[in-house]
Amino acid sequence: MIELSDFDYDTCHIKVKCEGKDDKIVIKSGFTPEAIQASHLFSMSCDAAKEQGIALDEEIDNHGIKITQQTETYKKLVAQYAEKLVIDWPYDVEIFDALLANQSAAWAIINRSNERSKEFFEKKTK
Repeated sequence: MIELSDFDYDTCHIKVKCEGKDDKIVIKSGFTPEAIQASHLFSMSCDAAKEQGIALDEEIDNHGIKITQQTETYKKLVAQYAEKLVIDWPYDVEIFDALLANQSAAWAIINRSNERSKEFFEKKTK
């Protein structure tokens, strides 16, 4: 594979615990070509959903207060995005299904990937 000198091919991880066992999920830096493509697909999908009238959030009533929450469609897009960032998944369950059920884990993967890309740029500019 040809590697571009301005891209970050390092990995990072998040620590997880499942059934009392410590483990880690290894993920791509947000500045790998694959992560950039995943981010672009997520953004394009969200934009296309809005253009097509597909709601990504819905209004709910929380004790008389109107708030919004994400729809199942939005949660699927988040799970898809996070799944594309995973290099090593230490579990026997499907990544997409697990991340759809645990949006906190999906966002942790996305955020850690983005943090890694920021670390890369900070090192590169010093």
